[in-house]
Amino acid sequence: MITSRLIALLQLLTVPVVAVLFGGTLCRMWNVPSHEWLNREAGIHPPAERKRLSSDKPEWVLVGNSMLNSRLNEDQLSEHSGVKARRVYLPASQSAVWFLILKQVVAASDAKPKWVSVFFRNMDLSWPDFRIRNQMQRESILVMEGPQQPEWLQVLGTRTGGEEGVVGSVRDRMDWLLPARFLNVNTRQSWQNRALRATRIGTRMNNTQRRDEMNDRFGMAHLRHDLASDLAPSNNGDPAQDEVEDIGTYYDQSSKKFDPSPDASFLPHMIALGKAHGWKMHFHRVKQRPYPDGTPQTDPPEVVTYMADLRAYLESQGCVLTDEAHDDTLTLDMYADGDHIQETPVVRKRYLESFWKRVGPAMKAVR
Repeated sequence: MITSRLIALLQLLTVPVVAVLFGGTLCRMWNVPSHEWLNREAGIHPPAERKRLSSDKPEWVLVGNSMLNSRLNEDQLSEHSGVKARRVYLPASQSAVWFLILKQVVAASDAKPKWVSVFFRNMDLSWPDFRIRNQMQRESILVMEGPQQPEWLQVLGTRTGGEEGVVGSVRDRMDWLLPARFLNVNTRQSWQNRALRATRIGTRMNNTQRRDEMNDRFGMAHLRHDLASDLAPSNNGDPAQDEVEDIGTYYDQSSKKFDPSPDASFLPHMIALGKAHGWKMHFHRVKQRPYPDGTPQTDPPEVVTYMADLRAYLESQGCVLTDEAHDDTLTLDMYADGDHIQETPVVRKRYLESFWKRVGPAMKAVR
């Protein structure tokens, strides 16, 4: 005979089971495929990017994050250089995602470029797990099947960009059971659309036009240009100095020595892709924002050593390294927030001329 206590226990256990099954069913009914979410959130959409490159067939492909995006317009670069150029970038991405873009987008397309450039800052190229844990990068990594790539397993093992250890294991299993990570995006978008409809009264704009207007209004061009977004503060107690990035603080979790081992970073695997597909691999180091008085930042001894070792390695592999970090023509007035360059036509033109003056001779020498 089933006792009343056992019945109560079974009823109690039934509640969470039903809740989980109900929640899991709803998640699977209303979830959004990763590629749609990434496309909506300005992420990387490999099929669309491959199709674009295959159609355009550029001679020059540039890969990077906002450091690339804020510096070069692909049409202006193509016109100025006489070389058809296309960018493939993802905001806040780093070397793990750059490698996946090279393999899963550029190499997997029919573009067959002659020259491939990767934009980086300081020691980014050999810091494989830098920024793989934020939501945008994690989803990009999963969409481009990063954990399934042999190079990924060699460098990062089974890490997928999520939390590690017990917390990560539990979270991964909860993601499988209740794949709700995109539902909040849908909810946010729904409320945004309601707000946009409410604020367009008296205008003839639709939701998309109103969204574009608001994005432009709150864009970098209308924000304070002395802010250092995307950067760690120097924590040295001087508010003026806190406006720029302290390299020692920003890279305190990275290796201070350059390691060319294919187990240590994705850099050797990027180079291997270039050799396999006939690209000339080019790596371009960007200049960090000068101090508020216009004085340029100087490289700490470990960065000097690192860059010397990196240059020797890249040249031994037949690659090209260009470095704008100490270019005096890139002055403080050209910067927007942090290390981003202003998007105004005059500044873009100045930067393009400086960039091509540095990169052009190297490109012409190997074409």
